[in-house]
Amino acid sequence: MEYIKTIVTNGGPSRDYLQTEYVMNIYRGCNHGCIYCYARSNYYEKTDNFDNIRAKENALQIIRDDLRRKVKPGVVLTGGVSDPYNPHEAEHKLTRNALELLNAFDFGICIITGILIDPVIPFITDTKENVQELVKKAKHHGAKYAYISTLVTLADIQRSYFYQEVDKHFPKMSEKYSKRYKNGYRCYAPHGKKLWEVFVEACEKEGLMYNMRAVNYMIRNA
Repeated sequence: MEYIKTIVTNGGPSRDYLQTEYVMNIYRGCNHGCIYCYARSNYYEKTDNFDNIRAKENALQIIRDDLRRKVKPGVVLTGGVSDPYNPHEAEHKLTRNALELLNAFDFGICIITGILIDPVIPFITDTKENVQELVKKAKHHGAKYAYISTLVTLADIQRSYFYQEVDKHFPKMSEKYSKRYKNGYRCYAPHGKKLWEVFVEACEKEGLMYNMRAVNYMIRNA
């Protein structure tokens, strides 16, 4: 296991997503291998060896020092660019110990999980039936809220990797992407607005919250 730098950084609040003050990514790389993951891009990963999970050897000391320097406690988001509960966590327990540090310094934690339909992949998963079924299953398994993103992001090496892999499952799909999106970063589903309406209708039918401003308020005032 290779070790690299990791710190608790400022992460400005987002009214339309999970609202947090800070971001913490203890690990780099991910073992899930999702071909659409934006974390493969050069901005986040800095290497083409995305499947190799790495963390800094003194990560917990760095996190402790970072928390000490923060003027004001807040909510820390983790899981944005790497799974904090990857197989190495069973041995290293970095996430577990980091949570104890956050609690000791009176910081909140937001672990990206539950139900995030993110991303909806144009021409592949952007169907009414798919969205409805995901929301239905979310409710069945006890979710209280859901979020949907009707786009996939593609940049530099992530774009080339996605095209290479998607063509293995959907031949010539990359040509369709190239024609529609060219070198665009945000690739919206052609019927994104309609999908949002389907999502809202499904959430209201199942009794799931979907307004992220209301969700953030609920989480912070629970």
